[in-house]
Amino acid sequence: MHTYCVLPDNTAMFWAFADTIPELAAYKPLLASSRITRVEVNTSENSWNIHIECDPHLPLGILDIAANYLKRQCGLSLVSFTVASKPQRADILQYLTAHWQELIEQVSTDYIVRRLLCQIKWRYEKYQLFLETNSRLAADILIERNVPSAIEQLLSQTLTQPCQVNLVISEEATSPEPCEGELLTPEYLEALDQYTAVAEAKPAKAGNIIFGRSIKGESQPISTLTDEAKNVIVGGELVAFDLRALKSGRFLLTFDLHDMTDGISGKAFFDDQEQYNKVAAALSEGMMVKVKGIVQYDKYCGELVLFADSMCSAEAKPSRMDEAAEPRVELHAHTRMSTLDAVVSVKSLIKTAARWKHPAIAITDHGVVQAFPEAHEEA
Repeated sequence: MHTYCVLPDNTAMFWAFADTIPELAAYKPLLASSRITRVEVNTSENSWNIHIECDPHLPLGILDIAANYLKRQCGLSLVSFTVASKPQRADILQYLTAHWQELIEQVSTDYIVRRLLCQIKWRYEKYQLFLETNSRLAADILIERNVPSAIEQLLSQTLTQPCQVNLVISEEATSPEPCEGELLTPEYLEALDQYTAVAEAKPAKAGNIIFGRSIKGESQPISTLTDEAKNVIVGGELVAFDLRALKSGRFLLTFDLHDMTDGISGKAFFDDQEQYNKVAAALSEGMMVKVKGIVQYDKYCGELVLFADSMCSAEAKPSRMDEAAEPRVELHAHTRMSTLDAVVSVKSLIKTAARWKHPAIAITDHGVVQAFPEAHEEA
């Protein structure tokens, strides 16, 4: 058999090379919105035939440039595109009018963003979407959370027309609920952030199982795991994790866990895509988990590894705070710009100082100023 078919999962990744070619860069949004239905690979002729649904405004000459690039870079004899017109969707103005609330739900990362977008006034002119607000603070929050780029990406994926999103601060912009706007003070937003973080950190009692079964029993310190053992229960912070598909069709989760006494690496295998997707959506670095499984020597790692059969989310560890009656000012702090002296970023230092109500913090890196731009932006 000399011909087989490939069904790509990520079209955006496929067009990543367009950034390096000036002729293609201008058409990157149209290329990214295209849908590659399949790639026919002929091993005897060393050729690819890429079937694509694309915007009718995309010049076919652009696809010829892409084909020649792929031919050179991949060492192929021939690369060709079989083009079908992408189904046309509604005009952007009509789409925004009909689906604005739906769009808000899709791009909102938290309650604050959702409330700001509900209050904002928008208008669409010549492939540009203008979001008008009368609050500099609201604009800064939306920019910090990358809301404009998220809307651009969503519209690019949904429609065939490119759309640029711009934030405009206008004294004339009005809010549907002006009383809510009065609450958008830094103190109110900080309290809301803390409330949202606590609410998201506490798992629901009936839904805290990530995979496997509910874990009953107390966790033992990881430092006590010195030999192979069964029915081991440990708890701690999920430092890192990785999910990948195996050639056998199964899925593998690898993770690192620590509990202040020691750390251990772990593995878990899944048989179906649905369970894999559920676990991928539930995990995040830094979350607290409780794990049950078997500790065995892993010949691939050359050390003891926890082969987990169950994992549950646990209550987040309380955030450390400065309880001093009078907030102090740290006058000697190093960042990772001081080689071998610190590993913390200036952004983390400033956020911590603000959370602890410190009025200022001094960054005293050794003979460098590389941290200054990030410090200026964060402050």
